[in-house]
Amino acid sequence: MPKIKDKLNKKTLVLITIAILIILTIIFVVLSYDNQNVIIDDSPNITLPDSGNMDKPDENENVEKITVDLVEYDYYEFDDVEFGFIISKFRFKSDEPINMKLDTFVTSEDIVLSDVETFVTKLEEKSYYLGKQNVFFEVISQEGSTFVNVFIPVIDKASSEISLKINSKDFTYDLSKSSDNKDLFIYESDDIITDGKTYQMAVSNAFEITGEQFERVYDDGFSEEYVFSSTARLYAFKLDVVSLWGDEVEIESAVYIVDGTNDGFEALGENIKPQKYDNIIGSKIYDKTTGTIIIPTYSNNEDALSFKGKLKLKLSNSDNYIEIQVDL
Repeated sequence: MPKIKDKLNKKTLVLITIAILIILTIIFVVLSYDNQNVIIDDSPNITLPDSGNMDKPDENENVEKITVDLVEYDYYEFDDVEFGFIISKFRFKSDEPINMKLDTFVTSEDIVLSDVETFVTKLEEKSYYLGKQNVFFEVISQEGSTFVNVFIPVIDKASSEISLKINSKDFTYDLSKSSDNKDLFIYESDDIITDGKTYQMAVSNAFEITGEQFERVYDDGFSEEYVFSSTARLYAFKLDVVSLWGDEVEIESAVYIVDGTNDGFEALGENIKPQKYDNIIGSKIYDKTTGTIIIPTYSNNEDALSFKGKLKLKLSNSDNYIEIQVDL
């Protein structure tokens, strides 16, 4: 009997030890997450809003009442960009709708996140777009809770970590591991395209509309049939465009550039209109609109052409083009 008791005592001791280790591990994990205010990511998949011209909430008078929690982050370093950057996802919670500027977000390198246009421009000059990762430059939500991806530039690539102060909270970022995946910042068809403030849009793959009827509309309202040459092949891109808060959005012009060349096919201007589709060039958008961009190409080959390249969109309120990788 004593031997059986000894065996039972030893077994009980082992089970107790294992239980204690499990409890300590759970406590350590919880404390580690709590230290960084990290939460589970239950944010929704990104899709275009059902409607535009939404009511923008009033700016919050006391941002200290807004709870900020870190969800996740990734650090990026590219060989052709002089600085690194973090895409950091936060959850914001409040008892009221949220309209919060990023002027209280300050890094340990003294970068205020409401003043990062220089960094954004340098990325876009290389055709890297933060909108690909759904980055926003202000926090606006009609609800009391929202998830937002925030852009954090890192000036010193040699740094092992930086911190970010938001109101009275500090968040620390480990920079020891970085990604150089540039594809994560290059727009493709059906991506959600955004400036992170006023609009979102999506561009479809091209489809051929050669043979459709067109008309030219003059300033005085007179219209007449517009006929293309027999060598023309016409392609269209469908665009869904949303003005989030009623700001004017206008696609001023567009061009398709073939990879490896300087050859470009200009989109039809606003005065050339297909009968079956809405030409979105020149339209002033204040809500949600669907339209097309028409690209004419020319060839003596009767077979359909095939190009790899990029569609470049010029918005009226910007000096730069937005590039979308898409085949034609």
